[in-house]
Amino acid sequence: MVALDEQELLRRLPSDEDVFWSLWEPHRTDLFNRCRYWMNNNDHDAEEALSFAMMKARDRMPVHAHKITNLKGWLLRLAKNVTVDINREKNKFRYGVDNLEELIACSDDRQNKTYPTSRERLIGHELYQNICSHISKLPERLRDTAYFHFIRELSYTEIATKLSITTENARKRVQCARERLRLPLNEYLTGASERPVTASCDADMELQKLISGSCDRSVIDEVGGVITATRYIPVRTVNGTQKYCLHFLFQNPARSNQKLESIRCYLKRHHNGWKKRLFMAELLFALGRWDEALDAYQIVLRKNQNLINIYLRLAEIYKDREDKIAARKYYIQAKGITSRPDTIAHINGLISCLDGDFQNAMFSFENAYKKVPENPFHLLAIGDCYSNLDYPYKSLECYDKILDKDPKNIMALSKSSILLADLGHFNEAYTRALSLTKIDPHNYAAICIIINYRINSAWVRGKAGQKTVVMIRRVVDNQPDLSEHYDLLALYYIRRGLWRKARLLMADHVEKNPNSASAKYYYAKCLIRTGASEEIVHALSAAHRLNPNDVRICKAFLEVSSNDLSNKELPILIEEILERFPKDSTILPVIATCIINASNDEDRALDLMRNLIQSSGNLARANFEYAKILILAKRYEESINALNLAIDQIVSPTFNNIELPALHQLGLCYQALELDEKARTCWRRLAGCATRTILFKPAIGNFYLAIAAAELGDLKDCIKACKAAENFQLYYPLRSQLNKLWAIIDAWR
Repeated sequence: MVALDEQELLRRLPSDEDVFWSLWEPHRTDLFNRCRYWMNNNDHDAEEALSFAMMKARDRMPVHAHKITNLKGWLLRLAKNVTVDINREKNKFRYGVDNLEELIACSDDRQNKTYPTSRERLIGHELYQNICSHISKLPERLRDTAYFHFIRELSYTEIATKLSITTENARKRVQCARERLRLPLNEYLTGASERPVTASCDADMELQKLISGSCDRSVIDEVGGVITATRYIPVRTVNGTQKYCLHFLFQNPARSNQKLESIRCYLKRHHNGWKKRLFMAELLFALGRWDEALDAYQIVLRKNQNLINIYLRLAEIYKDREDKIAARKYYIQAKGITSRPDTIAHINGLISCLDGDFQNAMFSFENAYKKVPENPFHLLAIGDCYSNLDYPYKSLECYDKILDKDPKNIMALSKSSILLADLGHFNEAYTRALSLTKIDPHNYAAICIIINYRINSAWVRGKAGQKTVVMIRRVVDNQPDLSEHYDLLALYYIRRGLWRKARLLMADHVEKNPNSASAKYYYAKCLIRTGASEEIVHALSAAHRLNPNDVRICKAFLEVSSNDLSNKELPILIEEILERFPKDSTILPVIATCIINASNDEDRALDLMRNLIQSSGNLARANFEYAKILILAKRYEESINALNLAIDQIVSPTFNNIELPALHQLGLCYQALELDEKARTCWRRLAGCATRTILFKPAIGNFYLAIAAAELGDLKDCIKACKAAENFQLYYPLRSQLNKLWAIIDAWR
């Protein structure tokens, strides 16, 4: 009858929890006696075991009620298991390590541990700190895997996905970590060694920091990687035009062709893996063989779809090819395979950059940076956005933050060196470029900055000149189709006075690369520098036809076209370029100048420049360009205010591309208003600034020193500076002003 009552109560148990007590109480005394026996007649431990058995029975009995036919036997078996677990857990603190996973599980007081007493809690916490200490001492590849397996309890598949390795590799690393941890933990548990000093109460926090660093590197792998080299890679756009893009590479492309052949032979024998194929794809990418690289990347993705870096690389390729639709597709696919908020925010920023919305892109990158501030790729992207929005010094701040933490970061060093050179901080750019070549000897961006510095410093003769030309020849031989390198060689010839040789060099380069807009652009630059104006318009017109989206080409073409006021197509060209580059700070001043020269529409030109000042982060440059437009409009008082503002806003006290021409224009404005005393003060300032500049750019420094000396009536110093500027091969259009200065000197004589 009792059995029948128990069966009835068991049937009612799943829907009525209070029934449990009616089933439990009749067996409580027997269960306690058995627990007391199993716990070596210790009443306290027996009560504790019975309590845990009761809680476990209350959780599990409703689930298994329909299977229970002998309730007392089921409860005795459950109580027996509880006591065995408690005794086993106690013994783990007395004897060595048999199962590391169980040891760590029972020691971690933050897990849902089974039946901890107060004493065991203290011992377990101490053991957990000791385990964390030993894990933190493992090599990085084993430490990360041990942390995720033993502490975070992730599966092998999850570990493999997180660390971008195979499942078999994850298992092997866990096995190696287990072997390394067993001996020191055995010594600690058996008392064979004293407790390590590092096993403090902060050992788990120290381990978290180490693993956090590894996780951050994993995040970097998602949105970039460990950069080992840089290259200019030839790119053919969807429109058929060819250009060169600076790319940062994950694989060092030294001996690329030899490596490529070796990998191809390997893949013929072992065609199932994806890692070697990914390495081959990166080599093909670095060599500019992008069609082959795309095929290799696609094969890798079919074998492993969780490699977010490949999606980002594919998007990068199509972006450079100016195929925005394909680039957007791969960015969206990359977002679909990651759950990390910072990575998603970063990819949103990349999509905004694709659309030209750099303000929104910066907002996304800043969100990503707030979530993972240790990831330098987020900060690099913010710096790039500032640069595109014409905030160069804020951009430099971002790059400098990265270099404060990692002085050998190739991307930050490269970008900051290029930006410093563009801003005219040649000495600092040269210093950083030298540091960069020690890390990446074939970094062409750094080598070009060094060569430019040497040429502008007139290191073109003697042993210094030999070293300069050797450096130029080396970069030309390594990338013979890159027009920028031929431009450096042409500059070298110009500085040596071999102007005709420079023109012939660039003409030959154009003939060998008839479809290269860049070649025609640099040929036109060479013609401008040497004063050969016959073919300039034709060369820039051809370059503009080949690549109308290059802002440098559009700017130069517009400058040359504005000299021909009879050109009826000039207003159409102005509107076309303004529509294409409505906010570009480098071309808007040229457009404003053309508007005044072509249509005399001063109000529109000045409105353009006022908008530029409001949107620009480089206020010194913006105010200087605004002042030049005011001078064209003959508003000298307003231009004086703008020029003084520009000079006050100059960030660097050394040469900066603005101070010399700004002081020159300021002196001319004072003269136009017949403020002779202020003009003389301005010419003296110009002379002092020019003297400092001679150290960095002797030709330009001597040119402005000659102007200042002429205005101050110092004929001797003026002649000396003019001769020095000629000796250092000052090129056009400043050379034409120097010729006018010689005419004034002849009149004085």
